[in-house]
Amino acid sequence: MTPKHLVADDAAIYLNISRARFFDFRRFVPTFPKPVKTRLNEGRPRLVWTPEQLDAFALSFWGDRSHG
Repeated sequence: MTPKHLVADDAAIYLNISRARFFDFRRFVPTFPKPVKTRLNEGRPRLVWTPEQLDAFALSFWGDRSHG
């Protein structure tokens, strides 16, 4: 079962890249998806990405050469 929301560490694992590379993409790649602010488990607001956002980015960035 795919999670509905992924925090940064989980999103990096989902894309099969390092955490540092994930944050480099977030900072320097203009087409990288913007995070959504949401509350997980009634806690503090967290920046999260959806698997659909990450799949769309991976397809546009790496094309047919799936990186995951």
